Amino acid sequence: MATSGRCRWQDASKLQSVINCLDPEQMRSVKSSSGREMEASSAQQDHLDKSPGPKKTRGKYASRACVECRQRKLKCSGQDPCQRCLRRGCRCAFSDDKSAQEVLRSVRQPTTETNISTLDTRVERLENALQALTDRLDSGESNTNVVDEAENNEPSFQSDATLQSPVDQFSESLAHVKQQLGLNNGITSSPLARTPQQLQHTNSLTLPPLRRQHSTSTGCTEIRIGSRTFPFPSPPQYERYLRFFFEDINPCHPCVNESHFRVRSEAMLSSSQLNRRESCFLALHYIMFACSDILQDTSAQQASRTSGSHWYQAADDLVGRTRLTGHGDLSLIQFLIFEAFWLTHEDRPNAAYNTAGLACRLCFQFGLHQQSRWLHSNDEYQIHMKQRILWTAYFVDRRIALSCGRPYSMADRDIAVDLPAWLDDRKLHPNQPLPQPDAETSDLPYLACMVNFAKLGGEIWDQMFSAGASKSTPKAETIAILDAKIKHWADDALPKVPLIPTSRAPLLRHRRQQVLVYTRVDHLRMLLRRQIMVSMDFGAHDGRVCGELAINIIQLLTQHSEEANEPSSFRFHLATSAGGALLILSTLLCRPLNDLGLQDFYTHYVDAFKSGLALLRSLGDGLNAARRMLSDLKDVTAIVERVIDQPAPQQMIMNLPVDIDNLMPYGAIDFANQPGAGYLDQTYAGDLNQPFCGPGWDGWSAPGHTGYGAPWI
Repeated sequence: MATSGRCRWQDASKLQSVINCLDPEQMRSVKSSSGREMEASSAQQDHLDKSPGPKKTRGKYASRACVECRQRKLKCSGQDPCQRCLRRGCRCAFSDDKSAQEVLRSVRQPTTETNISTLDTRVERLENALQALTDRLDSGESNTNVVDEAENNEPSFQSDATLQSPVDQFSESLAHVKQQLGLNNGITSSPLARTPQQLQHTNSLTLPPLRRQHSTSTGCTEIRIGSRTFPFPSPPQYERYLRFFFEDINPCHPCVNESHFRVRSEAMLSSSQLNRRESCFLALHYIMFACSDILQDTSAQQASRTSGSHWYQAADDLVGRTRLTGHGDLSLIQFLIFEAFWLTHEDRPNAAYNTAGLACRLCFQFGLHQQSRWLHSNDEYQIHMKQRILWTAYFVDRRIALSCGRPYSMADRDIAVDLPAWLDDRKLHPNQPLPQPDAETSDLPYLACMVNFAKLGGEIWDQMFSAGASKSTPKAETIAILDAKIKHWADDALPKVPLIPTSRAPLLRHRRQQVLVYTRVDHLRMLLRRQIMVSMDFGAHDGRVCGELAINIIQLLTQHSEEANEPSSFRFHLATSAGGALLILSTLLCRPLNDLGLQDFYTHYVDAFKSGLALLRSLGDGLNAARRMLSDLKDVTAIVERVIDQPAPQQMIMNLPVDIDNLMPYGAIDFANQPGAGYLDQTYAGDLNQPFCGPGWDGWSAPGHTGYGAPWI
């Protein structure tokens, strides 16, 4: 009577057996329309269980029986339950005849337990895969990257590939099974197929009807995914997080559609037990909370405390090895983009650089770099969102790589994707026709500018700083060519981009985006000459160009000086841009300007220096990045302040230290190679029990920097 523990469902023709593996609660979660039929079947089986019958007679096994009972075709009696049913909380037992008892004893043998455990794990994986397939067909999604997230947390078994057939091979058999069960194969019941009016109503909800386990002392709730429990914000806090994210962060990193996110979030959080395949999407929630916290905290932060770190840690625990295996959907790339964003604002350049690069590699893995591979889907919404995700990952990676002075991850020759149309995200809904392009209300003109900024930054790296940069062309000539190219784009193409609406008054978001674009373009031009300026060996032309750029940056930033203590992502840009401009102004004010013919600009340099330093100090009251910039610049700014306070500054300059160039930070393009910086592979002469903390160290326990940090662009 006992049978082998091998799995018998290795092809699509026996998918009905997998359906039978689901207990009633799981079956109701797949489709509520089949619930009444299952309850009737369960009631009939309960009646059969209670009815007397002859001993040693095998009856037809019940639908609620576990895999072990069904394999042996044993009738359930409600006594002596097996281990699988105990773990799952199901009512299932062998009959009390002697043959069944022999089977039960054989099942409890160690060797058989191992086989059954292997079988249970495989069946559980199949159940998760079936759930994913059913949900995908119900929602009309076409993404073939949906996989079982349990693979990332459980050991793999031999011949698992036979259990994970491609989605297309299951579709026909699954449709037949669903038809037998009375399930609807259409997409009308999917939340993603709602009308625009329904979606608009959904966006006004404060929180989907999440079944919370219990409240904690922090005001948060708890949710379960798989066997783990995670904290979750209270409904009002959840809505505040989403509102801040979609009003402040997402417009400058437009890779998430608000309507789609809210509808999918509602569908996910409406269950008391989240499926593990939603790990990446849930992690996207947590990294959004972390980004909102770190940007909204304007208090006097301590170096050892980072706002949002608990949400970041929860997101990191959820994703785990998935970021390396790449088993997930597009929400995994979205998560990595905003993880790099959080790490940047937490001033962890190494981790931010690696994370942004990983997001780009997943874009290649998912085929986002070749639009021809997914144009055939005819889903305009999916095409538009894939364009937005690809180009957001592209410019985030290049900005971080250029700030760290390291190679970027995406070469232009490997990308064949159009820029997304300028659509208003608030009018964009999944499974609905795309709205008409509207540059006045769309955030995507900013994305188009950042893509051009990233392309120019890539050219600077290739021709100026890469290992393969031409050594035959004089550097001065390369600088002149690249500077002319950047200036031409800024003077000719950039003014045509509608960053500021013309038909109505601009919002604060519009004015901030304009400042972001223009100051970053100016920083690219200063970056070409930064090493020359920091060496204190620059000529009149380079000094005049960099001085004008630095003054222009400070003037643009000081227009927003009153926002220094307002919660926003713009504060970080104010700090890093002011720091870069102060460095250039310091080099000019520590040189005899008469020798360069720039003495007429002295007053302008001094005024810009004072304004920029005051802005950076104001930001330092509630922003760790600003305090780090002040620390990097403290030696040289102290000298400049003494110089400009003298009645005869030119005489004071003559008495400056001859090695003043060594006091200038950010001289090396790679921040980890700057003077005074530590290296992870160097011999550490201190206490080996203490964490090594240099600018190349990104550990949680690092108490701070011993050298200069990254000059973020």
